[in-house]
Amino acid sequence: MEWSTFALSGKPTYTELCWLLAMMFGNPSPAASGVAVKTRTYDMADTALLAPTTATIMKGSSVRAQKLAYGLLHDLGMTFSRSAGLTLTGAGIGQLFTDGITMTASPVDVPLVPIVGKHLDFYIDATGAALGTTKMLRAFHVEPSLTGVYGPIWPINSANASFGAAIDLPPTTGVKITMEADAAGMAYLSQFRADTTIFCRLLATGPLMAADAVAYSLTYDVALGIKSVSPDEDESGVTVVTFETEMTKDPTWGKALEIKVVNDVAAVA
Repeated sequence: MEWSTFALSGKPTYTELCWLLAMMFGNPSPAASGVAVKTRTYDMADTALLAPTTATIMKGSSVRAQKLAYGLLHDLGMTFSRSAGLTLTGAGIGQLFTDGITMTASPVDVPLVPIVGKHLDFYIDATGAALGTTKMLRAFHVEPSLTGVYGPIWPINSANASFGAAIDLPPTTGVKITMEADAAGMAYLSQFRADTTIFCRLLATGPLMAADAVAYSLTYDVALGIKSVSPDEDESGVTVVTFETEMTKDPTWGKALEIKVVNDVAAVA
């Protein structure tokens, strides 16, 4: 049983995120508007299998280079913070590691449009239809995560040099929310005790695209049940409360998660 693993960490951009999201959710056809605006929407359906876009990942130089094929993400985490901006972590699997390759000549560079702390907003609302209404003014860290989304299978077949396929698994999902323990933050203690679903929006709004009066953006919408509350913690001298939550499908909203990326990337390939 031989396969490859890889890890991700760093600062995502409005223009690069599409490749990473495609490796977990698939590569949706973008909705086009204006001169160059492309809007891609990613979700996690509960009645259909995901169809991730597998990637070939290369690294090295003309001296020596390696690659892995059939790469996909099974873990994806983000941290939204004013002080640190948006940071991303992830992990994935691929088939056999290949050494001594010739790297793709003249790859196309993706112009980088950074996501920085001053671009970020966070909302909590009572319904999916109201998402984006109630801004949280004292949120310090918001950390959505999806882990264990895929795993390899190993059927008996000598023709397979590596795993036979990757299949959907029951993932661990949630969002860790750290806010000031003021009236607005502690209001969600009642939601926890009543087992009420809350709806969160993490929004990053960047600069306008050169060809259109439309901003680069990332919207992460999710329905959540609160699992635990940790009050009376400290964040740089501020008393904060931390909520641990789990993603849940809301029948009225009709989904559990929707991620939308607006940029000017014509194709993800």
